[in-house]
Amino acid sequence: MTSSGIRQEFLDRLQHQVDEYRGPLLEAAFRLEEKLILSPHGELGGWQRDAAMAADELRVRIEKHHARVSEYQRLLQEMQVLQGHPRELTRLEESNRKVAEATGEVLRLLDSQPSERTPAPLLRGLASLTAVMREHQAREVDVVYELFWRDPVGGD
Repeated sequence: MTSSGIRQEFLDRLQHQVDEYRGPLLEAAFRLEEKLILSPHGELGGWQRDAAMAADELRVRIEKHHARVSEYQRLLQEMQVLQGHPRELTRLEESNRKVAEATGEVLRLLDSQPSERTPAPLLRGLASLTAVMREHQAREVDVVYELFWRDPVGGD
């Protein structure tokens, strides 16, 4: 397979990770955030039920995301084989670690939420999660740019 073919296959698998796990995780975080921000109009029980359902959905998405950590780590290892170990890959690995920490913190906040009187800590945790995930996406773009525009083997 040519160098460009290997790169394209890699990018297809990376896009699959984004489409199947990260995108839905972000969407679930936004849905919960929206439920928590909007004050209950009308029936408080309905609002609480909707927020709880959104929290459950987010928990499922985080767990699916965590279950794919080893698959993503293999992609990072392949990236290293394709490129050596450039500075951008180191930054991507660091942002990946921050995503893992932020998802862990959101899970902790979800677990403690019934004892909390206000959703503010969870809202701050969701804001932090979305920020580190966006930074991670930016780091991936940097690495993908290097993958396509920097050819360590001198071309096909």
